[in-house]
Amino acid sequence: MALFRNLPLKRKLILIHLISTIAILAFVGTIITVNEVLSARKTFISDSEGLMEGLAKNSAASLVFRDQKDAEETLRVLQAFPDVRYAAIIDKAGAMQAEYRRDASPGEIRRGRGLGSGYGFGLSEAWFSRAVTLDSERVGSVYLLRDLTRLYGNLYRNIGILALAVIASLVIGYY
Repeated sequence: MALFRNLPLKRKLILIHLISTIAILAFVGTIITVNEVLSARKTFISDSEGLMEGLAKNSAASLVFRDQKDAEETLRVLQAFPDVRYAAIIDKAGAMQAEYRRDASPGEIRRGRGLGSGYGFGLSEAWFSRAVTLDSERVGSVYLLRDLTRLYGNLYRNIGILALAVIASLVIGYY
């Protein structure tokens, strides 16, 4: 406090202006970051649910006719999605019809498996489960495990850009 008291009036005004600018930029930056996180999560869920719907529709016949080869072919399309680590088509009794693994270990815990429809987020992955129905009758479910590394990478990049903008604003405002 003694340091502030000994400053010239011009420096005091600049310091007050700088502190208020920092507070405003921190508040706006927090709002933008929270909005970015929620928007990215919503988009990720929407994309995953669309993928799950396609898998559910395409696997219904293989579940009804217990065609493992067709079920494996349905899951093969997931090679085009680098963040999909694991997927499974499960019949209504809970037996595995087909599996797809990118880098998931064989002992992978499959949360939500066979529970109908839902999703959940962990620190490094998100899981999605969806009931497969045919003529309004549940014939099985599909399960998907996606890696969140790419999602976090995009968020960190956007937060970094925001931090650079805040620092640039402070430098411009101070000098």
